[in-house]
Amino acid sequence: NSILGFQGNRDLALNMINWLSSDEDLISIRPKDPADNRITLSRAQMQGLFYTSVILMPLAIVLAGVSVWWRRR
Repeated sequence: NSILGFQGNRDLALNMINWLSSDEDLISIRPKDPADNRITLSRAQMQGLFYTSVILMPLAIVLAGVSVWWRRR
């Protein structure tokens, strides 16, 4: 019973029972319960993420474009 929760063991056990009872309509792969994967960030981390994604990355792309333009001129 302790191994029942690992991987697909629960589905395998339920499908075996359904097959043995000749109720093959119930044999299926059951959907997983959605996991709660929230990310908790501090205020400083949120600001760092904001500045990196909204200011730093676009600025790096613009500077790379200007650099390529300057060399080809």
